[in-house]
Amino acid sequence: MRKLSKNLVPFAAGLIALSFGCAKFPQTGDNLLTKRLVFTAKLSGKVRTGLTGGQQPYIYVFALRLSTDANPRDRGPVPVTSFGGNGFVAGNCTHYVVFNPGSTNPYEIWQFQDTQLNNRFQTGVAINFEDPRGGGRPNILKFEIDMSQLVPAADVNSIQSVQCNILTMDRLALSSSGHDWDAFGDGNIVSQDNTFLTFQTKSTRTISNTQTQLEPSSEDVRGSNDPDLDLRDWSVEIRLQQ
Repeated sequence: MRKLSKNLVPFAAGLIALSFGCAKFPQTGDNLLTKRLVFTAKLSGKVRTGLTGGQQPYIYVFALRLSTDANPRDRGPVPVTSFGGNGFVAGNCTHYVVFNPGSTNPYEIWQFQDTQLNNRFQTGVAINFEDPRGGGRPNILKFEIDMSQLVPAADVNSIQSVQCNILTMDRLALSSSGHDWDAFGDGNIVSQDNTFLTFQTKSTRTISNTQTQLEPSSEDVRGSNDPDLDLRDWSVEIRLQQ
């Protein structure tokens, strides 16, 4: 198990030139067969990878909180709305998947080691994914993970629910200068800053923004009107393996 710095969210600060092929979703051939989670996020603009135009990459995080409670009543993952902590996620969070444009497989799975959300280590990468850097749709982030990548396979059935959020930001909020960001909920309404999704994992199904209306159809980035940060649509598929 590879441990990386606890002080950095893993995304490419200094990018190297890579050659990217076609979209890699879906692929099969692995040996992970428990429960699958397929996440899709659609931006109003495009995924800011930092690979062209001299732009810094933006940060795109899928924050997760696994629970043995089917209906946890405490707060799930929420955005850092001003600054502080780790600079990208607050609330209760156990794992996250971050888009790292500097990696061949850009969807990296990380696990927190403490409830303060300061210490974390990488546990793996997505099994299948769509790549917005080349071959995939430039405004779509989509990947598939197996729940045995989050907890031991023997413990997967003990996980009754997942709380999640999709977080976009132009930089980490580690100082009073803050950052521009979007997440579940209307970013123009402060009372919705603690919005997150809770879903159970006992059956195969798909949950979407069309069903829940967690994310508005209008631009709602806090701090700017940048379409590359504006989360416009999303879905989560829970797939029980046969």
